[in-house]
Amino acid sequence: MRIAFLGDIHSNDDALETVLRHVTAHRPDCVVHVGDVVGYCTAFEAVIERLRTDAIQGVCGNHDLMVLGQLPLKRATGAAQQAVTWTRKRLGAQARDYLQALPRELRLEEVIVFHASPDSVEQNISNVEHAQAAFRSLAGRGSDWFAAFHGHTHKQRVFELKQGVVSLVHSGEGECILDPQAQYLISAGSVGQSRDADPRTGYVIYDSHRTVSFHRVPYDWQSCKRKLRQAGLATRLFHGDVPVRRSLLRRWLSRL
Repeated sequence: MRIAFLGDIHSNDDALETVLRHVTAHRPDCVVHVGDVVGYCTAFEAVIERLRTDAIQGVCGNHDLMVLGQLPLKRATGAAQQAVTWTRKRLGAQARDYLQALPRELRLEEVIVFHASPDSVEQNISNVEHAQAAFRSLAGRGSDWFAAFHGHTHKQRVFELKQGVVSLVHSGEGECILDPQAQYLISAGSVGQSRDADPRTGYVIYDSHRTVSFHRVPYDWQSCKRKLRQAGLATRLFHGDVPVRRSLLRRWLSRL
């Protein structure tokens, strides 16, 4: 089985359309999102309609629950609060019904899917210590799972549990070969809001033959920023010109 995992779309239809075109070329058996369908960007209706039309199943994220009023806004950043409030005012019945129907967790044969951590939609798995806690929690799900996919960090990473030891075994673009004798926590990154000074959108393909490949795809991210400005929403947390230029400058300096 081959599954494409989409992380943190955040109402970014430009990025989602680009990713889905790229995913199609790889012919996965199914596509799954790991939550945070809404938030930050503006095109939540287009994103939800595309997910619904393509029968892309997934789980709820913290931004989805904040928009529904099921999580307090005070635990989010100012930019997130602004976007959630903006979305709440415009959320129609069909979009609300879609978000309300999203489960906290999915099980797809040997794969578990949740948004942030096994016990919380808000707890990052961003280092080995966090991963250790998540593996301990997942032990309660039994031993018949192999990999757990999540989002929330907006970073592409693979944590491995092997013979009682947890380690970070992969970070960023490329392919990671998985040990059938281990278990894994895999972060899909973010479709809609890169946070690694790389403006490309991204997603993951998992192959049950024990590989996972991380993809990054160029898209018109400036279009999303224009929509944010037109709506009066913050672009501060959205990947932008300054971090991208700094990244390019570092690459240029490294060649001198």
